[in-house]
Amino acid sequence: MKVILICPSERHEMEQLTGTRPLAALPLFGETVLDLWLAHLAGSGVKEVKILAADRYDRIKRLAGSGEKWGIDAIVCSEALEPTVPEARKRHKSSDTAGFLPEPDDIQVVDHLPWDDSYPMFDNYASWFNCCRTVLQRIQSGFRVGMRELKPGVWVGRDTQIAPSAKLHGPCWIGHGVHLGANADVGPNVIIEDGTFVDQTAELVEAWVGPQTFVGALTRVTESLAWGHTLINYKTGSHIVVPDPFLLSSVEQARTAVKSMLAPKRLPSFFSETFARPFAAWANLKAKLPG
Repeated sequence: MKVILICPSERHEMEQLTGTRPLAALPLFGETVLDLWLAHLAGSGVKEVKILAADRYDRIKRLAGSGEKWGIDAIVCSEALEPTVPEARKRHKSSDTAGFLPEPDDIQVVDHLPWDDSYPMFDNYASWFNCCRTVLQRIQSGFRVGMRELKPGVWVGRDTQIAPSAKLHGPCWIGHGVHLGANADVGPNVIIEDGTFVDQTAELVEAWVGPQTFVGALTRVTESLAWGHTLINYKTGSHIVVPDPFLLSSVEQARTAVKSMLAPKRLPSFFSETFARPFAAWANLKAKLPG
C-alpha cells in the first residue's frame, strides 16, 4: 500500500514554538511528529510513502531518510508551496494510482494525530498540548525503544537520573538523559523531552518541556510549554522569553551562566549576586550540570 504525506508549512499560531524547525520536525516523545506518522503508517501495513515538503525540505529529508528506520520505502519531494490535497492528488498520483490506500486516506496532511483527524496539532498551542496529552494517555510498552514504565503511567528513559525524593504523578513521560533534582514534583500530564535538566524543588504540572531545557530550582511550570528560555501559556497563547538563565533556559545557556558567574574576573560582583538569588541556584548547577 502507498500513501502521500503533505508536511505543513509554517503556521503563525505556532511560531513561538517552532523556531527554525518545520512543524513536522517538532520533538514529540523523543522523536518527531513525522516519526509518529511514519511509525503509524508502517504499523498499518503501508510500504511506500511519498512526502511532500515545502518548508525546509533538507530537514525533512534528513528525518525521513529512505524509510529504512520504519521498514518502508520513503521518498521526499521538494515543493515550492504547500499543496492542497486535490493539487497533490493531481500532480503526484494521476499517472500512478495502483497500490494507494482508498480516498481520502491516499493523501494525508501531517497536521493531526495520524489515527484520528479530530485531534489537530497545529491550530494553536492548546491543540498541540492536547495532542501530546492524548498520546501520553495511550502509550503502551514498545512505544519507544529504551523506555520503561517505572510505575503505572510513569515512563522513564535511558540514562535518566531521578532523585529519591522526587515525586512523580502519572501519566507523565520523562525522556532519555533527563535529570530530576531533589524534591522535584512532576505530573500529572507532563512530557519532558530528552536531555532536560529539572533542578531541585521545581514543579511541573500539565506541561510540555522541550529537549535540552533547564528548569531552575523553585521554578513552577504549569499549563505551559517550555523550551529553552521560551515559556508559552497554551491556554491564553501568551508567551515570554525568560531573561534569567537560572529560572528557565537551555542547558547550554545555564552551563555558560554558571561558568561566567564563577570566573575570577566576576568575583567582586559574585558575592553580591549570591545574596540577590538563592545560593542553591549556582551551587547546585556547578555540581550537577553536564560539563
